[in-house]
Amino acid sequence: MKSNTSKVKDLLAKWQEWSQSADRSEDGWQACFPDWIPLMAAAATLMTQRITTDEELQLVETCWQMSEEDEYLADYAKANFALCRATVIRLITSRFPEVRWQVYEVLGEGGDGAERWLRHALDDEDSYCRRRAILSLAKILPGDADKIAARFINDPDPYIRQVVSDLTRS
Repeated sequence: MKSNTSKVKDLLAKWQEWSQSADRSEDGWQACFPDWIPLMAAAATLMTQRITTDEELQLVETCWQMSEEDEYLADYAKANFALCRATVIRLITSRFPEVRWQVYEVLGEGGDGAERWLRHALDDEDSYCRRRAILSLAKILPGDADKIAARFINDPDPYIRQVVSDLTRS
């Protein structure tokens, strides 16, 4: 019987081959892969296991990046946060903003235990990622929301300025 790592690896290899000739004209084209659900299910299962190698983390990271449009793995992590928490925390360091913003969104469902990670995310280099971190912090209701909002009230990104109002209303 194949390990989950092998399943994800094999399905990703099939996806890579399929993607060479796939129609990429629509957002979310990645999910048109005929074995999308088995791939995402295998990646979701891998997320709940103790990830011990860089290869396993990279496999999960790749799947998160690919599923950005349908947020399959982010939704799974929200619904199974306790099981996926360790992997979600490790994905904070992803080099892909498409992964990090989803991680910050998931952490918004993580309660007070996720607050320190979201505070770290306020320094993310990507403005969309920072915006998602602010929105997730608003769900957690930090005691110093006004102080955090003051930090971003004059941010160059107009969308960040807009979401800090959500933080202050919380």
